[in-house]
Amino acid sequence: MQKLYSVIKEVYDARFIRVPTRELNELLREEALGRGGLPADVKIKYVTQVKTNPPTFVIFSNKNRKLHFSFERFVENRIREKFPFTGAPIIIRQRLGRSESKKK
Repeated sequence: MQKLYSVIKEVYDARFIRVPTRELNELLREEALGRGGLPADVKIKYVTQVKTNPPTFVIFSNKNRKLHFSFERFVENRIREKFPFTGAPIIIRQRLGRSESKKK
């Protein structure tokens, strides 16, 4: 029973972890953008965590085109490898970057 309660506490605490934007962008630059997998005309500007419980991340790009689910899953897996989100659901959304939204 003690093991079960410690795991429950770990999962509960993981829902409230806040990751600095700088660390997320370093991770994105090192892991995700270096390997490709994005359409040539889509440029990712940055990623930030906008909410906890559940942890929600927003990727800002130059296009409104939805990222392929496999790329989102890849980013989620890299986040899980680097940060302790054990058992917590992670939500990844995409938005148009500020400078692109002003052009429209």
